[in-house]
Amino acid sequence: MIPGSNILKTALSVIGQQSFQFYKFTGRTTNALGYDQSSFASPVTLKGSIQAMSRSIYHEYGLDLEKNYILIYASFQAVDLDRDYSGDQVSWNGKRYQLISEADWYVVDGWNSVICVEIP
Repeated sequence: MIPGSNILKTALSVIGQQSFQFYKFTGRTTNALGYDQSSFASPVTLKGSIQAMSRSIYHEYGLDLEKNYILIYASFQAVDLDRDYSGDQVSWNGKRYQLISEADWYVVDGWNSVICVEIP
């Protein structure tokens, strides 16, 4: 495939899409107890491919076996966890997830792949 051809758009026309809510991280404030508290913009409904992560690859990615993860492939710009930055969150299937790792193809092909961990 050629960069800029947006292979995800082609794939989603074949495999179908799921809707999810996207919460953009807007910053941190310090609460009355002195703890940083993250804030997020109002949710935006997006569509993409949401897939469970096989537990057989948890070790390869250094993931915690006690947690639940999903992969999202969608046409959106996102920010994962970073030092002093909480990153964005999503809500899908009645659960909230923190974006922890992204493979950003947005600039090249208009899509993004992110690993998300369920927030208990």
